[in-house]
Amino acid sequence: MIRLCEYRLVAAAIQRSGVAREIEQLLSPEGKGRPRGLAVEVFLAGAVLTASRSLPLTFTNIYATLTRELSRSLQNAIGVRVKVDPTTTSQPISIRQVRYLMSAIERRLVYSAEGAPELEDALRDARRERFESVIDQLIGATIPANYAKTVSIAVDGSGVESFAKSKRRAKDVDGAASDELEGEGDEGLSEKERSKYEYYSSDPDARTGYRTRTYDSKSIYNHGYELTAAVAVPRVGGPDIGPKLLLVMRVQPSATDVTTPAISTLEQLLSRGFDIDEVITDRGYSYKKPKDWAEPLRALGLAQVQDIHPADHGPRDAKGVMLIDGVPHCERTPEHLRRITRPAQLSVGELRADALEAERLVHARKVAEIERFNQLIAERQRYASVRNQGAPEGARDQAKAQYICAGRAGKLQCSSCPLAADYPEGLPMVVDPPSGPYAPRSCSQATTVVAGAALIKLAQRDYWGSPEWQASYGRRAHVESIFGNLRNPSTQNIRRGFCRVMGLIKTTLMLAFEVMAANLRLVREWAKRTGENSDPLHEPFPEDFGFEEIDAEGNVWSVVTDDHSPPGS
Repeated sequence: MIRLCEYRLVAAAIQRSGVAREIEQLLSPEGKGRPRGLAVEVFLAGAVLTASRSLPLTFTNIYATLTRELSRSLQNAIGVRVKVDPTTTSQPISIRQVRYLMSAIERRLVYSAEGAPELEDALRDARRERFESVIDQLIGATIPANYAKTVSIAVDGSGVESFAKSKRRAKDVDGAASDELEGEGDEGLSEKERSKYEYYSSDPDARTGYRTRTYDSKSIYNHGYELTAAVAVPRVGGPDIGPKLLLVMRVQPSATDVTTPAISTLEQLLSRGFDIDEVITDRGYSYKKPKDWAEPLRALGLAQVQDIHPADHGPRDAKGVMLIDGVPHCERTPEHLRRITRPAQLSVGELRADALEAERLVHARKVAEIERFNQLIAERQRYASVRNQGAPEGARDQAKAQYICAGRAGKLQCSSCPLAADYPEGLPMVVDPPSGPYAPRSCSQATTVVAGAALIKLAQRDYWGSPEWQASYGRRAHVESIFGNLRNPSTQNIRRGFCRVMGLIKTTLMLAFEVMAANLRLVREWAKRTGENSDPLHEPFPEDFGFEEIDAEGNVWSVVTDDHSPPGS
């Protein structure tokens, strides 16, 4: 049973969002038409309550939540049960009304080319913006009013499988699809083999794209959608911000651009007054072309904390300056330091006392890999130039920076450096430094300016791989934690079939209901631990005294048998 206080909490969040009123106006702009038996607010509340119970977010379960899990009096009050006439017992609405309302919402908001091919571009963009605003308002209503605004943001994406399966059929010699059905799935096929097939499904908006293989996802391909999430995390050295919540999300078909929705989440947060210093991302974003990721971030005034894609590792020449992993380095940086591979894990937990010999060997190997990586990074940092200053105000290239070579900065002993005689002993020695008229700029000038075009892609505050970088980048675990919450079978349990709908609009709405349920749970758990009750979302529920069952006439069903003895006696 769902208590009245639980329903009121969710309904209050729905009311705070203003979405129910907006959708009611959208469905009936002039207040005309046949009255609906199911109000938008009630439907939305029923969906979030269903998601909060770790049940599949199906229409059947939403209907059961509204008509079986709420008290009879509450059902009457919110219009889930109605009387045909004053002399009859109230009857519940039909499940058809639940399905109809979701379809009606989709018809007013659908904007994809597959779902609404007749729309003009301007109207398509307007619908997309309105729908994203609806999702933003719903999720925003679960964020406490006093939530910290001075934060860093972790951004990441996660594949969401469509309820419809991906199928393939072979193409004929002219490239057109044949009528022959080849079956489902494509695990193990190379890209060349995949190009021989046309892929399709019953979900018009779903696409098949690459995803990272995990324990839950056995295939490297995901047919469905990509969920992009922005999660608030504490700034480096800053105070705790409270519960780590999903603040904004975007959903789009798989195998489409991932940077545009990520930038959209950041723009939305900035428009809501968030003071963001850094954006923490993985290789899926850092390896993108600067015009698609690094440059838009800089235009928003945001720095990034990023891992580096293997394709971007190693030395690069920037007009006489050797860049390694985005930082100028001494031309005589030893060869074994020029390309350092990061271990899969940057930390490992304590080994349990009863660990098997095989587990001890694996643990020892991981520890050795991490120690070796840290040693190499520390050694290479000696050869890294020191940033002296950025571009002056008004400069055409605002991303350029001036550097002092490691020798002049006192990190190395270099015979070409006039200051080397005053340096302490024990510093690494630069062997045979370049000299003469053909020496690179970094060896022939006191300071060197590197153009922004060479720096912007991999620029970040902390040296990649350093302890400071590891601590900063480790904050990305909070967005992974959110995805873990969404996929955990005991919480939101998002996996294929969690919602048995198809299409971008319906799938995104269902995901928003799951996110709302997760945020509310995390907020309330945090408030209970800390005793923080400044927001209505935090208020503890009154004591639960159980419930009474009633008979068909609405009377309390006695737990005593006809002979007045307890049941079973």
